[in-house]
Amino acid sequence: MVTADRLESLTQQLAELSAELQGNPEHFKAYNDELTNLAQASAKLLGSIQSPSMYINSMITQMAHFTALRLFIEWGVFDAIPSQGFVSPEDLAKKVKVDVQLITRFSRILVAQGALKQDGSKSLEHTTTSMMFIRESPMNSLIRMG
Repeated sequence: MVTADRLESLTQQLAELSAELQGNPEHFKAYNDELTNLAQASAKLLGSIQSPSMYINSMITQMAHFTALRLFIEWGVFDAIPSQGFVSPEDLAKKVKVDVQLITRFSRILVAQGALKQDGSKSLEHTTTSMMFIRESPMNSLIRMG
């Protein structure tokens, strides 16, 4: 069980690291160590307050996210999304020859996790994250191995 002092310490560490990075987008690119520390402090804080059921739900979400990534890579969906602008799930399904319902369902997972953007008409757009999964990217191969 987490103590109040431990929770306060982790919260303070998170606040300090956040303050260092706040308000300067270029700071995020330049300070990889601070970002790593922020992520680790966040994970420790979450681990301190998570119930067993929250932990299991988190794991299920991560597995669904990874499954959606792998399928979109395997089907070539990331490559079929234009580098600029939105594309409808129907057009994507035609391009990659995958059922539109599968594209729609798995894209919802990726949108919820921030890997893709979605507009009001449900069309999809790349993010900086999703661009890492196009065929030319080394991350594409890494995820395929996983």
